[in-house]
Amino acid sequence: MLAGNVPLAIGSDHAGFDLKQRMVQWLRKSGWDVVDFGVDSAESADYPDIAEKVALSVRDGYSEKGILICGTGLGMSIAANKVRGIRAALCHDPFSARQSRLHNDANVLALGSWVMGEELAKNIVEVWLKTGFEGGRHERRVQKISLIEAREAVYQRDVRGDSLKEPEEPLEAKPHAIANAGGHPLKELHEPSKTSQGERRQEPEGEKPGRRHGPDRYGSEQHGLEQYGPEQFGAQQFEQERYGPEGAPLPDLSRIKADLASACEDLLSVADLEPGQILVVGCSTSEIKGEKIGKGSSVEIAGAVLDVLLDVTSKNGLYLAIQGCEHINRSLVVEKEVMKRYGLEEVSVYPVLHAGGALAALAMDRFKNPVTVESIRAHAGIDIGDTLIGMHLRPVAVPVRSQVKKIGHANLVMARTRPKLVGGARAQYRGVREK
Repeated sequence: MLAGNVPLAIGSDHAGFDLKQRMVQWLRKSGWDVVDFGVDSAESADYPDIAEKVALSVRDGYSEKGILICGTGLGMSIAANKVRGIRAALCHDPFSARQSRLHNDANVLALGSWVMGEELAKNIVEVWLKTGFEGGRHERRVQKISLIEAREAVYQRDVRGDSLKEPEEPLEAKPHAIANAGGHPLKELHEPSKTSQGERRQEPEGEKPGRRHGPDRYGSEQHGLEQYGPEQFGAQQFEQERYGPEGAPLPDLSRIKADLASACEDLLSVADLEPGQILVVGCSTSEIKGEKIGKGSSVEIAGAVLDVLLDVTSKNGLYLAIQGCEHINRSLVVEKEVMKRYGLEEVSVYPVLHAGGALAALAMDRFKNPVTVESIRAHAGIDIGDTLIGMHLRPVAVPVRSQVKKIGHANLVMARTRPKLVGGARAQYRGVREK
């Protein structure tokens, strides 16, 4: 886990105190410069106070990222997200932690000490800290979150008749001073409107008092905010995220599951697989959507595919191997038990959405004890979307025909394997039959 150049902020209430103390020790041992914003004991404390201190430190650049811990993580995440510029993600597993960084550029992580142990918390934090923001179309979406915050700030100034009061002085230059300060990190809180009690702000002529709606509230001419939507970002781009090429609708997940389950039945009916043998699967979720391989990865589709594969292999006592994409040299995700049993070579690569593929990345989270291996000799295989699984099949591969030709928009190819037929014209073979 690589430590950053800017300190990492952390804080908790009384419920998260014990876990926070252990996390601070572990992070510092890992090389992080950690600023502990409290609390300093297990005595009852109010989580919003700590959440605001950590959030302000991150927002103002005194800390690179922030970690907040309470009993469930809910209160901390809610409170932190009230600070403009903060994107706090409540995560209970490594997959959601990774996605919060890849897609949402989360800058604060919220954890619940009542719902996870120390090792799971460390795993979540490690994945969250080492995952970068993917950018691309997600950059536009994160910008829209900022636009919501900007519109709300404008609305507050508009209906109150004055500007929100900012702190008279900025936060101290060093975050350690903030953490050790006994008072609130801000010199002053935002004050209420200066109109006296019972006095209503003077409304423009012809306008009803109260909350504004419609174009006047959001209008770009009035507030100087850019409008957004298909006109700004391109209607075609919006449509292609919802549909495949030429407007092809996204496949229904239940249909994907049903078709894949049927194809698996066809494969098992002729492959003569025995318990403990290996089924290798390569899958392009982009191709299932109808897009070019690698251009439209979908975790939702990967989840539907993996649900079926885990069910089929579990019921038949088979081992499942998930092939990654070319960016990780088509290495595979397997259970550690498979690696030991078959003497496979482990590699250090960690599949992610666009360097490994959605299915391999999801397998890393859903397998019990996942490892990645360089190659394998599987007894049967399923190729969804032309992912070229042949390099991981035993010789000799024999095609298996199925009534199911496609999974979504992706081509479906399946194969079983048989032993090599060696010898000359007089050779005889036992236990081998053509199918």
